[in-house]
Amino acid sequence: MKKTKHRIAIDIFRAMCIMLAVIMTVCPVPAFAEETASEAATDISEESEKGTVQVVFAAKDILQGDRINNESLKIVEIPDLNLPENTVSTLEDAVGKIARKNIYADEYIYSGVLSKENVARVNPDALVKPVGEVNGDFVIVTDYVRANTGLEVDYYVQQLIDLNPHRTIYFPAGEYIFGSPITTAADARYSVSLLLDDGAVIKASDSWRAKGELDALICLGGNNFKNDIATPGSYYLLQGGVLDGNDKTSGVAIEGGRETVVRNLCIRNAKIGLNVRKATNNTSSDCDFEDITIIGSNKPGSIGINNLAADNNFTTIRIYDVQIGITGTSGGHIQDVFIVNNHPEKLYSGTVGITSTCSFISGCYVENFETAYQDPRSELIECTAAWTSDLCKRQVFFNRTKKGTDPLSGCRAIFRAVEGAEIIFAKGNLVEHKSTMDVAFDESLVTNDSYKKLTGDNKIVWIK
Repeated sequence: MKKTKHRIAIDIFRAMCIMLAVIMTVCPVPAFAEETASEAATDISEESEKGTVQVVFAAKDILQGDRINNESLKIVEIPDLNLPENTVSTLEDAVGKIARKNIYADEYIYSGVLSKENVARVNPDALVKPVGEVNGDFVIVTDYVRANTGLEVDYYVQQLIDLNPHRTIYFPAGEYIFGSPITTAADARYSVSLLLDDGAVIKASDSWRAKGELDALICLGGNNFKNDIATPGSYYLLQGGVLDGNDKTSGVAIEGGRETVVRNLCIRNAKIGLNVRKATNNTSSDCDFEDITIIGSNKPGSIGINNLAADNNFTTIRIYDVQIGITGTSGGHIQDVFIVNNHPEKLYSGTVGITSTCSFISGCYVENFETAYQDPRSELIECTAAWTSDLCKRQVFFNRTKKGTDPLSGCRAIFRAVEGAEIIFAKGNLVEHKSTMDVAFDESLVTNDSYKKLTGDNKIVWIK
């Protein structure tokens, strides 16, 4: 990191003092010099009488945008030489704050370099040319921001979005590091479409910083909040590429706006793949999600889709290696979703495929989750669950933990006959069957007494 001007001045002053000491040692001191030295000693003595103060210094380099912790700081006791009033004297005044600019090792900390709010990291080396408004409908990010630098570029990408409403922001192939979320406008007058090349990767930095409640690589409708489906252009789009949460943050969050489309992208290493957090019209957000792959890291708390708003459609989606495939408390349609736990040896206990109150759940497949389906508000139509690993010691097709009507139609469970396994088709009485429930079981259970546990009080059709 480059040294600041006052660091350079301090180094020069130290060098001059050393040179002066050498000269005074070698050369005789004239009478007038003795008198001057005596006066200087008197001045120093007077300063010493003022005592010393504790000042907080940087123990190591702190980058702009970093959250300051105890390890970044040290307390140094120095003479009280009329230091500025805004000099920080206690660790408590600095720890937890955000650096407004780069702070270098052995610099003292003053309040002007500290912020309570998130601070974007500005990296001029990542710029091709200054960001500005673009003529035409298509903005190419690499005309302004370099890809593959390893530097955080979210500050400049956000500028491109804010300065170019009603345009398509295109990310060519390459890696783009984000240190904080980027947001698009919910207000139709400022909405944009984000288009990523198939080879474009947006990745969270190792020093990821959320913006208050905003905690995803891309927060659609995260600013200029407004409920509007009448204004032309209220529709906006996110399409293509790869979003890598780096186990630091979520992939995509819906924070507002209407008529959103998210499609043809891959989300990996995210705490939550799709986080539909807020709606604008009486809980409705009217979003369409299609042809999306979500790859988790089999960590506790990981979620493929969190749906908290109504009238959303999730179709042709693949979710791998999360603790919960789909969860949420609001309506919509889940169709043709493929949810698989490839590594039950890493995480199996407490895993749930789908636990959601969406209005329709159809054509879904869940594999190697402890509980496949839990507490749907509506009918499960032609949904399948399968267990293929000997590590699946508890196999529950359906679990109802709340009161309600949970009809099933044309569902299929493929249980695995594992020694000592607990196999449950439906835990909790099913209140209603809207149609004949043709539930099929793996033929490996034909000669196994385990299937007898499946009947209980439920009306189940055994198919050989």
